[in-house]
Amino acid sequence: MPVKVVLQNVNNASLLIDNKDEWKSIENKGVILFVSFLKDTTSEEVTKIVKLIFESKIIPIENGKESILNFEKFDIMIVPQASLAGKLKNKQMQYHSLIDKELGKQLYEQFVRECKELVKAGSTLVEGTYGNRQGLKFESDGPYSHIIEFPFLFFRSKPPHKFSYILAGW
Repeated sequence: MPVKVVLQNVNNASLLIDNKDEWKSIENKGVILFVSFLKDTTSEEVTKIVKLIFESKIIPIENGKESILNFEKFDIMIVPQASLAGKLKNKQMQYHSLIDKELGKQLYEQFVRECKELVKAGSTLVEGTYGNRQGLKFESDGPYSHIIEFPFLFFRSKPPHKFSYILAGW
């Protein structure tokens, strides 16, 4: 799984950018996108997962779900999250599948750039700092999260490129 994203719905959020005193915030309903790139991630996969995130109907509304693109005012916070690449082995977390730091930074910048191209006027996009530990505060209506991995693992009987996601926090 070269790209892992956890999408957390929020009412507002603040991110400590410099690990000292510089906070950036989103004030409206929106999402936090925690993103991690694993070895062998390509720029094409980054483009595909950004499109998938923005076009998929995964945001709860009164009568169902909607895509991010259908909201006039919807804030986004992007947080690089290397720990998503971890695997538990012998009671310890290991990060052998994590991408090279320099290439990861380039892919993160591409991810942010492509998200900015899709964000509508009136919405806020806040980006975290790649390779830096950051504090995070957020308020949410509940633990409504999605885990999105790309490319997807398929069984032989399933057609390729079919969207799937895992709901967490029910």
